[in-house]
Amino acid sequence: MAKEVLAGLLLMLPSFLEKTKPGSGQRTYIERRIKAFQIVVSYLDEEVI
Repeated sequence: MAKEVLAGLLLMLPSFLEKTKPGSGQRTYIERRIKAFQIVVSYLDEEVI
């Protein structure tokens, strides 16, 4: 279930990213969240197998 929630958030975050200005703190924060969620989802994929 957690994997599905994180995957859903990954689909939403890029739309927020598009609204931010390059180099802004908010953009950096969202980029880091996207990367963290991608890592967690890939880790959860590996743990299930």
